[in-house]
Amino acid sequence: MLRIAIVGRPNVGKSTLFNRLAGKKLALTHDTPGVTRDWRGAEGRLYDLTFQILDTAGVESAKAGSFNARLNDVTRRALEEADVALLVVDAREGLKSSDRETAALLRKTGLPILLVANKCDNLLPAGYDEFHSLGFGEPIAVSAEHGAGMRDLYDALKEQGSKVRRFEGSKEAFDSEPPHLRTSEPKSLHLAVIGRPNVGKSTLVNALLGKERMLTGPEAGLTRDAVHIPWEWQGKKIRLVDTAGLRKAQKIHEKLEIMSVDESKRAIRLAHVVVLVVDATQMFEKQDLDLARVVVDEGRALVIAVNKWDLVNNKQEVTGALRDFLDKNLAQVPGIPLVALSALKEIEKFDKKANSDSPPFEGGARGGVGRDISQTFGNYSLPQPSDPTPLSSAYAKASADEFAQQTRRSLGEDGPPSRGGEKNAHGGSLNALMKEVFSIYEMWNRRISTSDLNKWLEPLLEHHPPPITNGRRIKIRYMTQIKARPPTFLIWVSKPLKLPETYLRYLSNDMRRFFDMPGVPLRFEMRKGDNPYKGKKDRD
Repeated sequence: MLRIAIVGRPNVGKSTLFNRLAGKKLALTHDTPGVTRDWRGAEGRLYDLTFQILDTAGVESAKAGSFNARLNDVTRRALEEADVALLVVDAREGLKSSDRETAALLRKTGLPILLVANKCDNLLPAGYDEFHSLGFGEPIAVSAEHGAGMRDLYDALKEQGSKVRRFEGSKEAFDSEPPHLRTSEPKSLHLAVIGRPNVGKSTLVNALLGKERMLTGPEAGLTRDAVHIPWEWQGKKIRLVDTAGLRKAQKIHEKLEIMSVDESKRAIRLAHVVVLVVDATQMFEKQDLDLARVVVDEGRALVIAVNKWDLVNNKQEVTGALRDFLDKNLAQVPGIPLVALSALKEIEKFDKKANSDSPPFEGGARGGVGRDISQTFGNYSLPQPSDPTPLSSAYAKASADEFAQQTRRSLGEDGPPSRGGEKNAHGGSLNALMKEVFSIYEMWNRRISTSDLNKWLEPLLEHHPPPITNGRRIKIRYMTQIKARPPTFLIWVSKPLKLPETYLRYLSNDMRRFFDMPGVPLRFEMRKGDNPYKGKKDRD
């Protein structure tokens, strides 16, 4: 299948053309130059021609090591995946020096190059003829926004496609559109990585992939769009999604950031499991907790990745405080999995392994900051739940101990990775993260038989029956699971509106304990039981 990279300077309409060929709006488009930063791909179609298309960041002249130079590096890596390059230029603005620089970059790749003059809506703009000087032949005049000129583009692509022969299996390394938009794609786990800006989301994605796929750096907010990446972990298919950083709602005013936030929230809704990345040196901020609540409210399975763990000195204190904090302020979902890691350290291991035959670097910290608990959590606190349960406290203690043990092991301080199993290409902490992801994914998909549910429910009701209201006790008659993802249960009850939330909390907590389902959101729906004597005549 033909692979086509769309390249050009910023704001010439590359993402608009990408969306046109994809047949749907997958990439963010805005008048602001440089919206696209990380390359993304999809399956494209033009009449009867099917191909893979790749949207890239704008190419600009830049000094070595600068931000624009890093963007150019991302585009160069994308071009390595392509068979043909579409050099997109703005016909309204005419030929620019940056167009010549982009053309020079493309010549070095050795790829066939098709020159596409965008924004040719009706008559050809006055500057159209200037593009002949680039030496790529007659420019293909199109309007990506309105769909004009697509026939000419089709003819050029069909000619190039006849020269390329690809094995279908080679598509695996290429991004494609989100799975909810494709009916033919095999089922895979949809894993979204979210968090505040600059906590290391893209670095974690790169560490998982084992390559520099996403643009990273010290600047906050580098990722603007939700990028879907097909991936496999130990033979299991995964749709990995890197998202833009989510700030507090009151700080978001620009339209472009609003669009980015909407894409991130959409990625949460479409995900099966969400990894919330928090910064170990400044957790747990209010925004982190708000994001965790959004995930739980959407019914997604949640795993928390505590990144930059190598920068924390007082690990044992922070471990216990974090688990206690979560189980007090997210008491509706006790036992959320926690994994401590350092994504940057994992990438350093890959780099060292690539440059040497010696064993991967297991090194220590970069120099801890030695933050105490008050610094780690700041001055932020929430009101404590009005109905704390002993079960939540039990989860807190057990999970904190397990998390501490896992932390020592995953960072090379105490033998092999936790929970057993062999190490794969990733380090112990990444292995531990993915094991937690698949473990909670399995629980999120779990179904419990009706007989098992009611066998569990009967002694529970005898031990602690529902409360009395208006002089009569509320009766729970029956319970069944009506769906999974997340597990949802239907309860037949005599007075559905009178059953207090605290009693539902009691049921859900004991259900987690009995059926071993910590950290998974559970949903309950109630229905009033039918009166067995309704409609019957008196037997006097």
